[in-house]
Amino acid sequence: MRGAIGMTALAAGLLAACSFAPDYGGTRYACNPAEPVCPPDQTCGRDGWCEVPGSPPPPPSVDAQISQPLPDAAPGTIVMSFGERPNADVRGVTSDTYLDSALPNDNFGTNTDASFDADPIRTALLRFDLSAAPAGATVEGAELTLYVFDPLETGDCVIAPIVEAWASKEATYLLRTATLPWTSAGGTVGQLVQVFTPRVAGEYTISLPIALVQGWLDDPATNLGVRFSSTSLDGRGGQWSTCNTKTSDQRPELRLTLTTTR
Repeated sequence: MRGAIGMTALAAGLLAACSFAPDYGGTRYACNPAEPVCPPDQTCGRDGWCEVPGSPPPPPSVDAQISQPLPDAAPGTIVMSFGERPNADVRGVTSDTYLDSALPNDNFGTNTDASFDADPIRTALLRFDLSAAPAGATVEGAELTLYVFDPLETGDCVIAPIVEAWASKEATYLLRTATLPWTSAGGTVGQLVQVFTPRVAGEYTISLPIALVQGWLDDPATNLGVRFSSTSLDGRGGQWSTCNTKTSDQRPELRLTLTTTR
């Protein structure tokens, strides 16, 4: 009984001088600045904690780990998908529509289809906001995926970069916004960058030039999207599903393979 009383008195004396540290589950003692007493087998360390002589320092607390600055991530390669498909990494970034020479004042920015045709001339426009890509990233690959539900019977579908800003819900065959005209009706573009030939309905993946997409990342003001048109000599055309289609896994998507700098 006396031994129990002695242990109780010792514990009371220790608690008067030291207190348990809650972030270590009551396994370490904090020295009392007014009376720096530690358990018999421990001494007061320089950090103000009781410790067994010669023992390694304890790991930092959770709060300390959070407050410390994180090291820069190692350079590496990532894949990012942009579009309105359910599994896209970045959503709310797609603009698309088509322009119709037979209806030069009409806008089709809310349609579920985008037409590219040779007669009457129709051109389809598509753009992705890529501002979510890591700053300074290097483009290693760029793949555009479209679902063509109305294939092209003859000729090819050609893709060229748009060089004038446009608004998907305002653009018409004559105007790129509600008040600004296209320099070239049907969408002002640069040099052709890709050709594909969708002869059957289905999903198509088209590689875009790395230099083109790299330019979009380096200078976002140049990212004005691309235009699709038909080269059919007998007036044929096709249609792909837009970002407005209810079948979400048929919406356009752009997948970028990027090398990050940090």
